[in-house]
Amino acid sequence: KIRTIFNISNERKNLFNEDEYPFSIEDNIIKLKPNLSSKQKLYLYLLISSSLNIFNIVDSEITDDFELISYYCLKYFLTSKSVIKKFGANSDYTGNTISKINQLIADLGLKPNEENINDISTKNIKERGLDLVAWLPFKDKIPNMLIFMFQCACGKNWESKQGETELFSNYMYFNINPIHGMFVPYSMSKTDNRFYQFDRIKKVLFFDRKRIIEQFENCDFLSDIQSLKIIEKSLSIRITF
Repeated sequence: KIRTIFNISNERKNLFNEDEYPFSIEDNIIKLKPNLSSKQKLYLYLLISSSLNIFNIVDSEITDDFELISYYCLKYFLTSKSVIKKFGANSDYTGNTISKINQLIADLGLKPNEENINDISTKNIKERGLDLVAWLPFKDKIPNMLIFMFQCACGKNWESKQGETELFSNYMYFNINPIHGMFVPYSMSKTDNRFYQFDRIKKVLFFDRKRIIEQFENCDFLSDIQSLKIIEKSLSIRITF
């Protein structure tokens, strides 16, 4: 098991840039680098986000902030013309699920499937699997445009959550099928230009730890991430030898 940890760590050292990977590996010793950069702290946050079983006391705060990090990641990934909305935690939409869906449909300029929408309980306030939605509008406001729908998943059950956003095709009539995607805090990229467990990844636009970190030119947004306090606390009390 220890040999596996070192093998994986060495591979990640080669995969991530110097200012992204927070650990040094020399003479069979893994050490946390001093004076961590913001990207290295972001790496540690994503590492913690992928270990909710250890940080289960604050898992809701961690998952909420992961959606926020994914939101900022999309802002860097897409063009400045894009519109990005939060639909999950800290949603940009208000009311129950029906209200939120109808507000989104109005923003997209699409036609609602009212029969299916009315099948949703008025007591339901959940996001129905959609955490982030983005689109690239044209000045003519014709809803013939690229639309992205993302699920953000920190848990070990991320595989089963793939494609949950496809449910929204039941609620509105898309002119062009949206691009469905997923954000996970796990490090899935390999140095051979493949993902670990590639056979488990469906036809979704997939953002793992490497793809998330590499989008950011700077990490000024980290001041909005409350869970970063967990990183600072962990760094201040770590055992030194």
